[in-house]
Amino acid sequence: MNICVFGIGYVGLCASVCLAQLGHNIVCIDKDNKKIENLKNNIVPIFEPKLNELILKNKNKLIFKTNLENNEKNFDIFIIATGTPTQKNGEVDLSAIYNVADEIIKNCKNNSIIINKSTVPIGFNNKLQDYINAKTNLKLDVISNPEFLRQGSAIDDFLNPERIIIGYKSDFALKKVLKMYKALNLKDEQIITTDLNSAEMIKYASNSFLALKISFINEISKLCEKTNADIEYVKKGLTSDSRIGKKFLNCGIGFGGSCFPKDTKALVNIANNYDIELKTIKATIEANEAQVDYFINKIINFYKGNIKDKTFILLGLSFKPNTNDLREAPSIKIIDKLTDLNANIIAYDPKAKYDKVKQVNKINDAFNDADCLIIATEWEEFKNIDVELLKKLKDKVIFDGRNIFINRNLKKYGLKYYCIGKNEQQN
Repeated sequence: MNICVFGIGYVGLCASVCLAQLGHNIVCIDKDNKKIENLKNNIVPIFEPKLNELILKNKNKLIFKTNLENNEKNFDIFIIATGTPTQKNGEVDLSAIYNVADEIIKNCKNNSIIINKSTVPIGFNNKLQDYINAKTNLKLDVISNPEFLRQGSAIDDFLNPERIIIGYKSDFALKKVLKMYKALNLKDEQIITTDLNSAEMIKYASNSFLALKISFINEISKLCEKTNADIEYVKKGLTSDSRIGKKFLNCGIGFGGSCFPKDTKALVNIANNYDIELKTIKATIEANEAQVDYFINKIINFYKGNIKDKTFILLGLSFKPNTNDLREAPSIKIIDKLTDLNANIIAYDPKAKYDKVKQVNKINDAFNDADCLIIATEWEEFKNIDVELLKKLKDKVIFDGRNIFINRNLKKYGLKYYCIGKNEQQN
């Protein structure tokens, strides 16, 4: 099939490359000229395992452009994957989608399908269908096909999905979308077809529930610290219950990224428009914002409020491992707060870069003249750091925001170790 993808950000690029892998011909459109020129030269703007490899493998099926010419009308499917940022008032900015819709109308043929992968308020795709119908006499069907890619495993998630959600009105359009995914050889139960509104709600509800699980275990971890309970035992007891499950119950310094913070706030705002108060989701947001502050205060309290001229190693900048994404990363809040108190930060991350902090290219270099270690992201590289490096810390103290050293018994080396969900005396 001939497919045009608008918006070559994280979702758009990963989806484009995977669809090319499935055998389709893909034209990728993005207004960012520098990004497009880089992609033409095999310079990928994001870090994602396997992404570079698949771009090179499918380069004959991928075309990168900043716009479509008016005579390009050979596409079977258009995919919208533009950003839908949440504004300060909680509303979702949908202007980019409308702009793309206008471009599609000028460059489409009759019976083309428009698949919207962007996260949008419930009811929007019906409005988008009405908007398109009012502007053209061509038959163009809108499909809601939300994406559930996890950063760090996006390629595997796309090519081996747990489920695909397809919100639709037209049987003709549904058949085309199923044809697009045919090479995945999915079982019937992996394909969930719904109305447009339900597909949109599934996306918000899924992200909000996962965010809720993270905030829940973080709240429990605080209580564990005060009551001398051990979060590792508590988590083992929780996750052994099949009704609860094992995923998204690792305590830490809160969730970040492009989805959970944005989507939880947007869902609260959407509910407010219907005079519904989503108390659990509001609490999820509040707990997440408080979690990193709780962690920062551990550090400040250890130093009795005086961290001026202290040098902290910060391991991890990205909001999670296996990505270079800094959006809503807890590390940024840690950096801002500690530097406001005149501390020095030396950061190391395998992939992410942040120009407001001093960074080193090798992890060993960070330990040359530091007082304390802070772990903000659980990169695999960090988990087996040589204890001799840790012993070089002047103040012999580690604040582990991801519990990666929780089983290393660092006290026997004269190190003070503070993690999440256990008080220091238990470690």
